[in-house]
Amino acid sequence: MHFKPVAVNTAGMRTVQITRASFRKSILFAATVSLAILPALSSSADQAQDILKKMEGVYKTAKSFESSINIKQSGKSPDGKSVSASTMQQVRYKAPNLFTVLMKISLVGGPAKNKSQTEQIVSDGKMVYQYNPQKKEYVKRPVPPSLPLPQFLQLVMQRLSLPRPGIPNTTLGKPTSLNGHAVNTIQIRPGTATAPPFSFLIDKKTSHLLKITVTSPKINIDVDMSDQKMNANINSSVFAFRIPAGAKEVQPTAPGARGPGGPGTPPGIAPHGGR
Repeated sequence: MHFKPVAVNTAGMRTVQITRASFRKSILFAATVSLAILPALSSSADQAQDILKKMEGVYKTAKSFESSINIKQSGKSPDGKSVSASTMQQVRYKAPNLFTVLMKISLVGGPAKNKSQTEQIVSDGKMVYQYNPQKKEYVKRPVPPSLPLPQFLQLVMQRLSLPRPGIPNTTLGKPTSLNGHAVNTIQIRPGTATAPPFSFLIDKKTSHLLKITVTSPKINIDVDMSDQKMNANINSSVFAFRIPAGAKEVQPTAPGARGPGGPGTPPGIAPHGGR
């Protein structure tokens, strides 16, 4: 007796064979796509690092620097109320350690309520002076013999440092523009889960850092750097501090204390003692 294969079995076998073949093709396709994406991600990171290297070179080799640096911060006070701070600074720097900072600080909300004050910080290459016009008081300390521009900017920008090449988790964002400048957007995500992401906008043509943005549920920070001039001829007389009439010298508090200039106070300067 001859038996004829059941059609459904034959059809079922063929169906399984086709499914396996499709599955193998899907795996190969997914692997191909993954391999195509990986070089793109790597390329984005490499491009971001190249941009950071160029920017670092501009600031490390600068002999002089001028800029308006405005810092805006907003967040919540410990009791949950909205607070904000704005710091407007006119800065001049000349290597190796000359600088002057004219600063206006405005505070809204929090324990200080609404408050504003001005400060002047000057390094003549030997001493650095911090003058508070509201109190007509100044403090002075020796200035380090060498203060590279990136380190000076880190202090002026309230501990936000220039992004350095080699920082992990760095990617190149979409091209954009800022105040008529074509810029590259560098995004950095710190390794810790609680650390907020950073965005750095860097001028494509000059490699100048134009803006830093930090966004998190607890605090938002915007740093804008405008009117930047590199390697201009700045007369050293600009960095001479002349003690205003009626001003008196006071002793600084211990290093590291928070002063009227906030955490951005340059090195060698501490807030007025207990005032």
